Formats: sequence, structure tokens, C-alpha cells
Amino acid sequence: MDSKNSHTVSKVNYSGHSTEKKATTASSASYTEHSTKKVSVVTKKDTEKTTTRFVQNYVVVWLDTNIDEKKEHFQQCIIEVRKIVAALDLFTDVEQCVEYLKRSDGQKIFLITSGSLGQKAMPLIHNMAQVDTIFVYTENEDLHKVWAKDWSKVEGVHGTIEPICKQLAKATRACDHDSIPMSFVSQQCTSDTASNEKNLDQLPPNYMYSAIFKDIILEIDDDGEKSMNTLVKFCREQNISETEISEFKREYRERSPVWWYTEQMFLFGMLNHALRMLDMEVMTKLGFFIRHLHIRLKELHQQQLVDFQTVLTVYRGQGMTKEDFQKLRNSKGGLLSFNNFLSTSKKQKVATLFVQGTLKRNPDRVGVIFIMTVDPSKISTSITPFAMIDEQSAFPGEQEILFTMHTVFRVGEIKQTAENSPIWEVPLTITDESDPQLSALTDCIKQEIDGEGWCQMGKLMLKVGHFDQAEVLYNELLKNPSDDIERAHIYYQLGRLKNDQGKYQQAVTFYKKSLEINRKTLPEDDASLAPTYSNMGLVYNNMGESSTALEYYEKSIKIFEISLPPIHPDLASSYSCIGGVYSSMSEYSKALEYYEKSLKIREKALPPIHPDLATSYNNIGLVYSSIGEYSKALEYYEKSLKIREKALPPIHPDLAASYNNIGLVYNNMGEYSKALEYYEKSIKIFEISLPRIHPDLASSYSGIGGVYSSMGEYSKALEYYEKDLKITLKSLLPSHPDLATSYNCIGEVYNNMGEYLKALEFYEQSHQILEISLSKNHPDLANSYSNLASIFDRMCQYSKAFEYYEKSFLIYQQTLPSNHPQMVSSYSNIALAHKNMGQYTEALSKFEIALEIACAILQANHPELATLYNNMGSVYFGMNDFPKALELYKKALEIREKVLPKNHPELAASYNSFGVVHTELNELESARQYYLKVLKIYEENNVINHPNLAASYNNLALVHEKLDEHAKALEYFEKAHNIQEVTLPPEHLHVAVICDNVGASLENMGAHTKSLQFHEKAITIRGKTLPMDHPDLAASYKIVTMTHWTVNDVSGWLELNGFQKYVQVFKGKHCSKL
Repeated sequence: MDSKNSHTVSKVNYSGHSTEKKATTASSASYTEHSTKKVSVVTKKDTEKTTTRFVQNYVVVWLDTNIDEKKEHFQQCIIEVRKIVAALDLFTDVEQCVEYLKRSDGQKIFLITSGSLGQKAMPLIHNMAQVDTIFVYTENEDLHKVWAKDWSKVEGVHGTIEPICKQLAKATRACDHDSIPMSFVSQQCTSDTASNEKNLDQLPPNYMYSAIFKDIILEIDDDGEKSMNTLVKFCREQNISETEISEFKREYRERSPVWWYTEQMFLFGMLNHALRMLDMEVMTKLGFFIRHLHIRLKELHQQQLVDFQTVLTVYRGQGMTKEDFQKLRNSKGGLLSFNNFLSTSKKQKVATLFVQGTLKRNPDRVGVIFIMTVDPSKISTSITPFAMIDEQSAFPGEQEILFTMHTVFRVGEIKQTAENSPIWEVPLTITDESDPQLSALTDCIKQEIDGEGWCQMGKLMLKVGHFDQAEVLYNELLKNPSDDIERAHIYYQLGRLKNDQGKYQQAVTFYKKSLEINRKTLPEDDASLAPTYSNMGLVYNNMGESSTALEYYEKSIKIFEISLPPIHPDLASSYSCIGGVYSSMSEYSKALEYYEKSLKIREKALPPIHPDLATSYNNIGLVYSSIGEYSKALEYYEKSLKIREKALPPIHPDLAASYNNIGLVYNNMGEYSKALEYYEKSIKIFEISLPRIHPDLASSYSGIGGVYSSMGEYSKALEYYEKDLKITLKSLLPSHPDLATSYNCIGEVYNNMGEYLKALEFYEQSHQILEISLSKNHPDLANSYSNLASIFDRMCQYSKAFEYYEKSFLIYQQTLPSNHPQMVSSYSNIALAHKNMGQYTEALSKFEIALEIACAILQANHPELATLYNNMGSVYFGMNDFPKALELYKKALEIREKVLPKNHPELAASYNSFGVVHTELNELESARQYYLKVLKIYEENNVINHPNLAASYNNLALVHEKLDEHAKALEYFEKAHNIQEVTLPPEHLHVAVICDNVGASLENMGAHTKSLQFHEKAITIRGKTLPMDHPDLAASYKIVTMTHWTVNDVSGWLELNGFQKYVQVFKGKHCSKL
């Protein structure tokens, strides 16, 4: 921002700059590798309320001002409700309840409400899809029945809890029935490709992993009462009704598993929810029951073989969300799999009545009647057993036929039962047609999780990202291993999961224990030790110890290259890990070389939707993101995401890593709303799947902080950066480079806010860590010197800024090739330092070198070239060579208009530069049009309070001031001032400039006294912020003394002794900007 030493306003010339983002790791699908992700972070939930963990598909919310948990009557009501639903949340305030309901979009809600609060809340909650049924509980039934009849989800108005519980039991059973996990596969996916090379029947990953779980659980032997006791303990921890738990434990062996499955109690809903959410912990605890029920169905089927000699037709009524129904319609001719035990009836009327009941409670749902044709000769009934269960069911008389888990059907022609009817008939034909692509992947995954029994289950848990459950299982297995080989294997697996949890020191400890046992009987270069060496390399790389990481990776790859064929997946993983080390060292060409070696092997050795292929695409995307080729980065990240969405469960950490990385790219491209969308998807998964202090969660917070920083919302940015720092301090060593990055990000925000001393404090903390943890010539240390230099530059300490820019430059010069992209930035920084000291010739010389390198290594339309042209233009502007400045600004604008979105902030920076030049040339209408373009970009990006928006208002006001439109000028100056009051500290130098500008405008309008107030505010800010010999302080004294003179305030003029101070200060050095 240039300051004028007269009663005119100041121009603002700004350009965008990038904030260095943070690099961390996310777990991969390979046992020797993590994928790398790069990160640069949503509104705090003030009314956040903790609840019991969900183990059912629903929760009860009770809203009543008179809730008193101490009263015996209320305690008894809670007991009765919890016999049906374990999770119960209580509210006495409508607003808090509504906020909670809004956030509970993953669960079905049954609401019990008092009459008065229910009437108040109904317009706010009735149309929420997650609210299933509402029960009004009141002593004044007649009064509240009047309004309740107008709301379809209100089941009734009751004066006692008993009828509510009776209807609640029916509603929860129906909810469980409708929540059966299903997978839809369209006909297009099931059709062969033209080349007949692949069949694309890609069933969703939950189907695959739960099918593998089923195979494992069926092979595990019963362990007597141990599994029962474990389940009972877990149920008590989840507030399941003690009556039901005791009955289940006491009478389990006396009744058929079929009876327990059909009984109206916790078991059915818990199993349904666990399979739908792929909750491995609950699935494992219910494993013995799944095994017993499957075996019983096989036995019953054998007993009923005479009844299943011909084709059979059964029915199932179901309510579906509109979204799921659309997926079903899109699956016409394709496949539908039921990923739980499937309940059907031989009576169509049973199915029809069920659908009608569902639609009465939930008219926003779609009613479906599945008409299922079952030909026993077309399937293997040993794999897919089914049986009539009326004689063993808790609800006989429905002619129910129960199918085992994972029954697959072909979808026929879907049609409405009648015109405009909300009920549709869907014909299904049972099939065991397999998906070749999925089968190949499933076989591959099974090979990776080889082994037997619970050890194999532990591997599956790691594969789907359930690290905490795997830890519990492995710690249990560690109590009684069969031999040293098994003990070493368990330590190895614990090392893997500790790394996945971000607990790197513990991971090293477990890996060393595994090595210590194996080395007793094996030589150091035995092939079986290579995976451990590789994984230790991964942990050390995550800890920032790159040289130690390379040492272990080289050990592993030396073994792999001898012992494995050239296209073995483990060799690919080792190449990829070495690429990760080089990437963290910023040696991107080497990183890309190893990543591409890895990808080449994987494309030959693995199925096309294997998660490790996704890891390769992700890592290559990281490299392109790091060198600024964002379109290529996005291309590879999207390839990775496409595979992960097909091959991984929906809450797997690797999916979150993909969303995170795409968010980073959109942030770098200036598409902030898209960036936030992807970062929030990432955080939602990480908060579920990772420990609260995992570095990857910290990185996502940092990413959102980066977006808000780019948008100029510095308080929000600071909030998320501090969340990142809090986790990073707990999860990483004090000398870890990522901790330095956290400090650096906070320093960046304070820098942007103009709080330079605070920024300097955080930059120095970052720098101290990097000096300890990195070599003296590491590129990240050079970047740190640049950040410190930028602070000294902002504080007009140009010689010191130049000193630090030179330190940065010398490191880059020693460590990077002369044509490295970073050399462009380094020469540019030196050039800008020269410019700020008024050394324009030297500045242009350095810019010419930067331009020569950039033109040689970058594409003609690379955004970095545009930044370079723009900065060179600013030098010519400082030399008053406006035609040359315009020429360079035009080159920058041409590139940005070609490669950036139309509302990108860097385009706004270009338009602003044009506006400043045209203002100087007194071409005021042209200047005005450019400034309006800037404002339009901010408007399209929904930017309200960005400091650069204030600068644009300031510059537009300047134009109106020159046109003698003082009232209009004052309007824009005040807009700028209002933004600064919100976004900047009160003593920020930019505030002083705008205060002077408002004062000047007021003075031109003859409001001298009011003008003086603003000028005095400006001088107060500069007096606190700038050294006494600063020329801008001199300018302030001159303005104020002249204003005092104008209003005939001779005493004020004498008090300031203005001209004496003015002359004294101007003996100091020149400062060209704030």
C-alpha cells in the first residue's frame, strides 16, 4: 500500500501469495506402505452433546421442560424406554434439541415430547428426514390432540408411558426391517465391455468385506461361554436393558438362534446396524450368534429339502428412502445384494400390510414389494441356505422364509402397483452370479489377510481401518500365543496399527520386538524380514527422520529385489515408500521416478480396483500438487478416489485422505467452497475412524485453516490452526518438522492480520525446530528464512529482510538444480527486496533470471509465470514506467484468464493492478471498471470481510475522489474501514492508511473537525507501530499539523511541533510501502 504525503488518499496494490501447506501420511491398503497426503481447516458446534455410542439404527430423543432424572416416576419411564432403545438423549430446550436433530442425520430419531414444547418444535423438526416417529406425552391429552392431528409423523397423544413404549417397539422393528444393508449394481456395470476383457459387476466394498468377515467367522471354533460373556459385558456398557441381557444369557442355549433373531429385542437391531455400518467390533462380538444362525439355517434347509424341489416365490415389503429407491431403479437388469440375514414371507399380504404401515408413518418414503423368485437348482444352497422358520420363530404364522447373509438377486422390470401409487413392485430372481472384477479383488484381499481364526480377523480389521478394535484383539491374543513365531507376528501387527494410529514411537518398539524374536532364528537378510524393515522405514519417515527411513527401505528393497519376481506387489510397495521419502525431502523428480516404478508393477500385478493402485495414483497426485501442476494432481487424486470409493468401506481413513488432498488442490486453485466441501468430508471420516490426537486429523484441521486464511477469515483460520497445533503437540516429537509447519501456519495468519511481532514469534518457533530436525541446507529451512524475511519486509526492515532472503537463496542454490521451480521464487524474493529498497535496476536483473528459469521449465500458461509478470510490472510501476507496467500486467492477466476459474483471487489481483495504473494515468473510468471487476469476484466467492476487499473499496474510493465525487468516495472508504475493523487488529498499519483516506475525504467535503479525528487515529496507530524515524510517521505528522492549521487550532499545531518532527523524521530512511 503506497502512502501519499498530502491530503489525498492512498492506493493499494496487492497480489496473491500461497501459504505453505503441511505434509503428513494416511494409511494405505498395503502392509508395507502408507499413502502420502499433502495438507495446508467448519464451524464449532457450541451445543455439541455427547451420547452413548450407537449400536442400533435409532435413538430416542426426549424433549420436556419438566425432565427430572431424580424423580422415581421419570426413572421408571426411562427404564421402560431403554428396554426398547438403548440410546436416549434428554433435552429441556427446543433450540438445543433442534440443533442436535440437525446433526443426527446418520440415525433414525424417535421423539418423545411434551405437549407445549412439541407444538413449538413441530414446524422446525417435522420435515427432517431423520425424524421417524413422534410421540406426545402429556397429562392434557384433549388439548394437544387438536394441533397434533395436523402432523403426520405424530403417532398419537398419550397420558402414560405404556402405550408409547408399545408403539415404539413396533416402530423400531419396522425401522430395523427397512434398514437392512443393501448393495445396488446397475445393469451397465454388469455388462461385459466391448473387448470382453472385464465384467464390471462391482459390488460395493461393504459387501465384500462383510462377506470375508462371514467366511472367517464361520471357520472360527466356538469358545464356550467366553464370547457370550464378552457380548453381555459390551451390552451392559451400551445401556441395553438388563432384563433382556439377563434373559439372553440365561436362556440362549435353550432356544433356537432363529427364535432369538426374530424376537423383539436388542439382538436383531444391533446386528442389522453393525452390518450396515461395517462396525467390526460389534460384528465380532456377535460372531458366535451369526455362526449359530447360519448353521441352523443349513440344518433346517436339509430337513426341508422336500419342500424346495421346485421354483419358489416369496415376498418382502419395505420402505425405502427416495435416494435408495432411485439406486434400485438404476439397477434394473443389474444386481441387488442383501448384506444381512434376509426375512421374507410366502404371503404377499404380509408384505403389503408392512409397506402400508411404513408409508402411514413416513409418507416421504417409497413403498416397495419385492417379489422374489427362488430356483434352488440355480444356486449352491450350502453357501446360500434358506429355510421356513415358522416353527422356530418368535412370531409364527407369517410363513416366513429366512435367507442367510449375502443373498444376491437379479433385478427385473420395476413397476407401480397402480397409477400414481406410492407402492412399487420389484421382481427379483435369486442368483449366485459372481463379479469377476470383485472376485479377483476379494481373492487378492483374502491372500493379504491370510492366516486362520482370530489372527485373520485382526488383519481384516486393519484392512478396513478399525485400528482400535484390532488392538484389543491382538492384545488378547498376545496373552497366549502358540509359539514365538506367532508372538513375533502379533508384535508386527501391533506395530502396523500403532503406525496407523499415529503413535510412531510405540510402532517402532513393537517392530523391534518382532525383529528381535525373528532374528534369533533367521539371518538379517531373510526374505520374511523385509516387510518389517519396510514398515520401520515408513514409521521413521512419518517421524521426519528421512535418513533412517531410507536406511530401512534400502534394506527391504535389497532383499525384495533378490527374493521376489520383478512384478511382485511387495516390491512395488517398497519403491513407493522410497518415493515417499524423496517427496518429504522435496526431491520431486526422484519421488516421481519411484512412484511410477511402483505404479507400473501394480497395474500389471493387481486387480484394477485394488486399494494399492489408489495409493499409487494418490502419491503421483501429491508430486504434481507439490510442483504446482494442479490439473494433473486433480486428475490423479480423482483416479485414486474413484478406486477407494469402490474398494473401501465408507468411513475408511484412506477415503478421508483422498477428500483431504482434493480439498488442498481446490484451495490452491482458489475454489474455496469446493475446498471446504472436501475438507469437511475428510474431517467427518477422520473424527470417526481415527484417535482424537492422530496427525492426519490435525492435518485436516490445518487444511480448513488454510482455506479460511485464503478467504481472509483469519479468526476462523486461527481456530483451526490451533486445533491442528494442539493435536500435533500431543502426537509428535517436539522436533518433528510437522510441528514446525503448524507454528508456521499460525505465523502466516498473524502475518496477514498485521500482527507482525506475533507472526515473528511463531515463525521463529518453527525455524528453531527446523534448525534442529533438518540439515543446514534443507529446502524447508530455506522456506523458513523466506517467511522470516517477509515479516521484516512488512515491518519496513528491508536490509534485514534482504539478509534472510539471501540465506534462503543460498540454501536453494546449494541444494537444488539451477532450473528448479523453487529457484524462480527465490530469485523473485530477492528481486522484491531490491524493489522495496528502491533498487529497481537490481530488482529487474533478478526478475530477468527468474523469468529465464521459469520460461525454460514451466508451461507457457503456468500460474507462476503470471505471478512473475505481475511482480515485474510492479517494479516498472515504481519507476513510473506505466506503459511497461501495463504490458507486463497484461501478460499476467492473459495467463490467469486462460488457466484459472473466472472468480479466482489472483484474477482479482491482476484487475487491481490494472486499476492502480489507470488511476495513476488519470484514466479514471478504466480504473473504475477494473476495480468493479475485483468487487464482482469477491461477491461471487461470497467474500464479505477480506482485507483485500477493503483494499478494493479503498482504490475505488480514490477514483471517485479524483472525480470530485466526495460523498461516493467517503461511502467506499467507510466500507473499507468497516471491513478492517472486523478483520484487522486495531493497530494495523492498513487501518492507519484508511483512516487518513477517510479524513482526507471528509476534509474535501469541509468537515475539518471530523477529519481531524481520523487523522489523529492514524497518527496514534503509526506512533505505536513504527519507529520514530519512519517516513510514514512523518507524513502523518504533516497531515495532522496542516489540519490543525486549517481549523485555526494554533495550540494543537504548537503541541505537535509538527514541522520540526516532520523535518527530523524525513532525515531517516525511505519507506515505499506499508
